[in-house]
Amino acid sequence: MNIFILEDDLFQQQNLRRTIEKISQEEKISYKNLIVTAKPDVLLENLTLASLHNLYFLDLEIAEYDKTGLEVAQRIRKQDPFGTIVFITTHSEMAPLTFAYKVSALDFIEKDQKEETIIKRIRECLLLANMRIEKSISDDALIFKNKFTNLQVPYSDIYY
Repeated sequence: MNIFILEDDLFQQQNLRRTIEKISQEEKISYKNLIVTAKPDVLLENLTLASLHNLYFLDLEIAEYDKTGLEVAQRIRKQDPFGTIVFITTHSEMAPLTFAYKVSALDFIEKDQKEETIIKRIRECLLLANMRIEKSISDDALIFKNKFTNLQVPYSDIYY
């Protein structure tokens, strides 16, 4: 799993990074890359790192951009249809708008909540994303792994 953070506020960016690293260590959640950026273009360029399961924490508004988090989420969904998207923002009034963009977000975390509540919600998102990885591996499938990819093919799809 790769974890991506799109946040323009440096303090919140580093706080979110530390929170994710701490929870991952406590819960024994492993990830390949933790990519933190304030620029949507950098995040979109790094989508080539996409693994089978990715987790995206996106701020809805990025300085000098309008509705960036939502537009980035749409682009992510096109390239990574199985990725898990979590919006984390101070703009709670924009929550209904996330449905109009049809990006299937897992959660919408408001930054102006108590810190314990935010940490709890981030923990839940990380645990759920990790659980999805574990459940995607079937006992009734041929699994091929190498350093570039993990491939899972149901035995019923194999002819020879």
